[in-house]
Amino acid sequence: MFNYFRRCHQRYHETNPRLYSKVTLALRRLTRTATGREAWDMHVWYALAERLDRLGFDVRWMNAHVEPRCPRCAGRLKYERTTTDELVGRCGTDCTDDRSDRLDEIRETVVDLYGRAFEVDASERPSVDDLDFL
Repeated sequence: MFNYFRRCHQRYHETNPRLYSKVTLALRRLTRTATGREAWDMHVWYALAERLDRLGFDVRWMNAHVEPRCPRCAGRLKYERTTTDELVGRCGTDCTDDRSDRLDEIRETVVDLYGRAFEVDASERPSVDDLDFL
């Protein structure tokens, strides 16, 4: 994943050894901590983006290099706007027959992974609503 990160980063920015050092450390912590579905690249990528953003790096470009997928079946999501203008991502195949918002599930997984990987206390731990990249 580090090589993918570096290749994508260099499309937008000059080589940044300080950033790459932080990425290496963050990825090591995230991959060591992640279990089961948390270890999917999508979850690790979003947690990495959140970590780098909180360290002051420009990582908006990272969203162009990941596509949220159903955390149950890895299928594509279908997006809808609710009457309150909230974006909802539902599994395109409705693999669990409940039409639930998979974006919420992804956010919860990312927040939980982030908190455990970086051992942050409650005041530093992002909430589901704080995530800037999902």
